[in-house]
Amino acid sequence: MSLNKSLKNMGFRKNLKKGEVVFRENDPSDCAYIVGVGAIEICKKTPRGQKVLKVLGDNEIFGEMGLIDGLPRSATARARQDSVVYILTSLEQNLNVLTPAEFVFLENRKPDGVYNHETRKKLYGIIETLERGKRNRSREEKNLYRIFRDANFGILLDKNSRTRGKIIHSGKVQILAKFEGEIIAQAVLIEKTASVAATIAAEVVMCKGKVFGEIWATHKLKIAKDAKVKGYVHTPNFIIEQGAVFDGRCSMPNIKRPGPLHRLKEVFRKTG
Repeated sequence: MSLNKSLKNMGFRKNLKKGEVVFRENDPSDCAYIVGVGAIEICKKTPRGQKVLKVLGDNEIFGEMGLIDGLPRSATARARQDSVVYILTSLEQNLNVLTPAEFVFLENRKPDGVYNHETRKKLYGIIETLERGKRNRSREEKNLYRIFRDANFGILLDKNSRTRGKIIHSGKVQILAKFEGEIIAQAVLIEKTASVAATIAAEVVMCKGKVFGEIWATHKLKIAKDAKVKGYVHTPNFIIEQGAVFDGRCSMPNIKRPGPLHRLKEVFRKTG
């Protein structure tokens, strides 16, 4: 049974007609919802009227902050078409180890998602709580633990931050900020807002921002449009999009398979 199917069994079903409102902005908030069938649009009031922020489809959860902080709704949810939703008001009755806030916080993430330091710390803490409480876990908590027990959350360096040091991680590293030092990872994504002065070693490196230093990509290196890389690169597959700038030396060995970096998953799991 999937996790969201398990959650559906914990709530009761409600049929909605197209345009019917699930809840309005500033309404009291005390429950969450799962889309069973159909589409739900999340809207926000603006000086020009209602603005649709996003549209949710089958098995997506919304309104979960109602189970976490109980604050008034920050937006309006309404049916974009005839839909079915499941209302989760009895989550606490189905949990033996976690709080509703912890359950929803973890359930809304991906086992290989990329998150900042505080979020990763909290996620691993929740998984550890599930591990310690293995004798008392409810069915829903067992299902949640099964999905996340081998989670390898990627590292996100947030925009407007500045970091100096060494990152060693068996999964993904995504950089939106300024970074100086060394990175060893499975995959490294340097976003447009990033400025990196470092030695980078990974299986795959995608550069959309600015990099000064050395890049060792055992599988592939891609420099996207408007990105700038200056230094030395070593990779068997080098892709430079039109509009990208590369200033330096390039070595392209004949390597058909990713190098030994893939073994970092076993050696450095959950580090960084």
